Amino acid sequence: MQSRRKSIDYGSLRHSSIASNIASKKGKIDIADLTLDIHRVVKELKRRPTADDYIKHGKYPINTVFRVFGKEWEQILATLGYKTTKNTYSYQEIVEELERVAKHLAKLPTLHQYNQIAKIDADIVKRVIKTNDWLEVLATVFNIPIELVEQVLNPNHVYYQEQLTKLKTIADKVRRVPTIAESTKYGVSVDLVMKRLNKKWVELLALAEINLAPRLAPEVAPSLSCLTHRCISKEQMLEDLNLIAHQLGYYPSELKYDLLGSYWANNLKYGLDKTWLGIIDLAKSHSLNILAERSMLRQKSCLNKTILEFFDIPNNKNKGIDLDKYRF
Repeated sequence: MQSRRKSIDYGSLRHSSIASNIASKKGKIDIADLTLDIHRVVKELKRRPTADDYIKHGKYPINTVFRVFGKEWEQILATLGYKTTKNTYSYQEIVEELERVAKHLAKLPTLHQYNQIAKIDADIVKRVIKTNDWLEVLATVFNIPIELVEQVLNPNHVYYQEQLTKLKTIADKVRRVPTIAESTKYGVSVDLVMKRLNKKWVELLALAEINLAPRLAPEVAPSLSCLTHRCISKEQMLEDLNLIAHQLGYYPSELKYDLLGSYWANNLKYGLDKTWLGIIDLAKSHSLNILAERSMLRQKSCLNKTILEFFDIPNNKNKGIDLDKYRF
């Protein structure tokens, strides 16, 4: 702290000290006042200010800033969310910073979003990760396939266009606005698309170019207005978690599920009344049960086919053999 202050103009600092005494007589200055003023200086200069900058442009004495925060200037800026000037970071520090930003945004950050709130410069991140491609940075740090990262970050990705086209097709077939349940039943990943695109159901319908006014059925209205109260089944939650695990090749952490899943980790923990590890165990069991059921159906189908081929008279009851009693 002492070495940092040596670089500050002492004439300004003495003037600041006198101003500090005058200001203290006028009223107490708290962290909130100083924070607002530092943000103002940043906005005014359009860059990260030095302590000298604040002495010239700030409203309050620099001595007061140091005393109230109890920190050096660089630490004060870091506390307020501005990137530090440190040039050397470990890989783990980069991971922790990206996770902090992702958690704050509740999604994978674009480069622009990262630059807005990160404490470590994006160029330093790229240097440590050894790539200039931001998608590769995220894919490496979060251990997510780059194709999935691109899908999450790009609202114009072909995946979302396919989902909207499918939604429009459903509306044309039923000749009205489909409900969320109907759309999900016929293959639209409604919850995922709404979460990724940050859209409500009505907004999603508009994106799919579905005209609400002439098509809106009376029974559809509640699903539009009460979307947040819609009940998501336990099976849907577990299936979604298993889908993400399949895409990643492993079961995700809570943060990673929040970034990629159709729902939120807290939704699953509350709905299933289990810890995250307990939910993963439940999802694994659910997956095994589904595989067992499918295997059994395949075995039954093969046996039915064998019986039909053996008699070589499918659905022919004229010869006295009712094949239905041989079916499972």
